[in-house]
Amino acid sequence: SGRDSGTYSYRIYFVTGSSTSYPAAPTGYSNIKITVVALIPGIPASISTPVNDNDGDITVSWGIASGAVTSYKLEQQLDSGSWIEIYSGTDTLQTLAGLADGTYQYRVKACNSEGCSSHQLSSNSTIVAHTPGVPPSATLTTGETY
Repeated sequence: SGRDSGTYSYRIYFVTGSSTSYPAAPTGYSNIKITVVALIPGIPASISTPVNDNDGDITVSWGIASGAVTSYKLEQQLDSGSWIEIYSGTDTLQTLAGLADGTYQYRVKACNSEGCSSHQLSSNSTIVAHTPGVPPSATLTTGETY
């Protein structure tokens, strides 16, 4: 127990006879037995997201996971809806652009050929509320009395 992923070879050294006739003969090694240990990666160390955003462009970053990682999978949830995978790759940073107004939550997991870790969930939600634009023109009507 407690082994990292890898290939391990084992053999047994054996002695025939009783302990009174030590060193007993013949002695030797058993055939080699090979054991492959393959583990899923650990949970990514952290995930960081902004709390507020006013233009719909944010960056989500996460810490590396322990073990052999071949990809990270980043998922997004908008306004308590369904989780949607928005990124799969080896980077630990993802820049997102063009987000609509709403409340976003993010989670990430680490994967390899053996499977995926549990998710690391962001500790905060990101609220996107675009800053209103400047009106294209304004009209002032004169001559009216109030």
